[in-house]
Amino acid sequence: MIDLAEPQRQSPLAILFFGLKLVRRIGIVQVGVGLLFLWNTLLAGSLTLLVLLTGAALSAFGGVSWWRSTFQVVDGELVVRSGVVRADRLTVPLDRIQSISIEQEPLHRVVGLVKVSVDSAGSDGAEFEIAAVTREVAEALERAAVTDAPRPSPVPSVIAPARVDGPESEPDEVVFTHGWRRLVRTALTTWPLSGLVLLAPLFAFGDEIGDFLFGEPIDGLVRSVPLRGVPLLLAACILVAVALNVVRILLTDWALTLRATSARVQRTSGLLSRTSRASSVERIQMVSSRQNLLQRRAGLYSVTLSTIGHGDLDLNGCSGTELDDIRRRVRVAAHSPHRDDRRVDPATAWPAVCTAIVVVAAFVVGLWFAVGPWALLATGLIAPSWAAARRAVSNQRWSIGDELASERRLLSTDLDQALVFKANAVVVTQTIFERRRALARIRLVTAAGSIEIGMIPLDEAQAVRDVILVAASTDRRPWM
Repeated sequence: MIDLAEPQRQSPLAILFFGLKLVRRIGIVQVGVGLLFLWNTLLAGSLTLLVLLTGAALSAFGGVSWWRSTFQVVDGELVVRSGVVRADRLTVPLDRIQSISIEQEPLHRVVGLVKVSVDSAGSDGAEFEIAAVTREVAEALERAAVTDAPRPSPVPSVIAPARVDGPESEPDEVVFTHGWRRLVRTALTTWPLSGLVLLAPLFAFGDEIGDFLFGEPIDGLVRSVPLRGVPLLLAACILVAVALNVVRILLTDWALTLRATSARVQRTSGLLSRTSRASSVERIQMVSSRQNLLQRRAGLYSVTLSTIGHGDLDLNGCSGTELDDIRRRVRVAAHSPHRDDRRVDPATAWPAVCTAIVVVAAFVVGLWFAVGPWALLATGLIAPSWAAARRAVSNQRWSIGDELASERRLLSTDLDQALVFKANAVVVTQTIFERRRALARIRLVTAAGSIEIGMIPLDEAQAVRDVILVAASTDRRPWM
């Protein structure tokens, strides 16, 4: 067992990872030019001693920095010490750590180490990173921060809150594991253009690659395609995007697994880089599920468990049964509000239509000087916009109880759910348009996002606000 009460250091190989991170920040091309310059300098026999002394000084500084960087758990707090010239001390209470992310990149896998990111929602990104430690140390830190961390007492008291520990002996239960067939179905039913991120090197060095493979730049090849070949070119681009998206999903979500206990949930995935992210159930603020037309035919959902900070757990390709199981484990009702009678007012469609009218009007004015009266054909876009807005409003449903749920349906289905006792704020607003019709919008704000319902009658919005405020002020369950 790892005793985190004793100061822990990273592996000495962390110095190597620090150097690689610095190279990525500076830029590989810039570093290559610098090395080429140094090589020419060494061959010329000048500044050799200066280069060697500089390298030795940087190596010594990295070694001292590694030796002085330690972390340990003391009295329910994670204490991180670092610094060479100046001593820095970072203290994070364990019950304020929102998520722990454990990642094993290809180089980490070769040397048997992992990288740990700790998020406490106290900064824009991770609070701090541990570049290279053994998996045993990383998992011990994860257990201390997510499973065994002190929790607020559910009963108010004038004395110090009692320590409520997670069940140390409770084993992880595998909720689901997605095989390669499920991942391929997931990739084929999601937006394919995201796979084009794998072509970033081609976009960056397109001319060089085109010259090497075809003897001319890529843009020249595209311009040389005849007009009748444009449909074939578009079809080929779509097929390439779909194929790349399949590759991307297989790389990032390989063996996507959700494990859970009564106190926490943990997501692991990845082929080349293995990533693990865990959060306690109390820290999950919202549950969101998405389903487009293709996913609806395949019976799949994209699920997001939103936590405080940047530790959201994204679960792609879940079935309906798996979605209900996830909701149950994070204590959210396993039902959709479209079965409820609550709707928004049909006037909700007007703001969207007014926006479309303004955009079309500006478009018509801009085209009038180029094509004349033909620009008026653009006004034909207003009717479809109006029909789509009316359809979206008629399909929107919401419900209030132990949770506030909002579902929007048009081409895709979006469902957001949040337990009302976890509300940080509740806001009722009225525009001039809404005030004339005695309507209002209500927005529930959590530490991970917000849910807005509108437009509904003003008295109903005020009643919902009172329900949320009563639940937030009287419920004794911890919200984080």
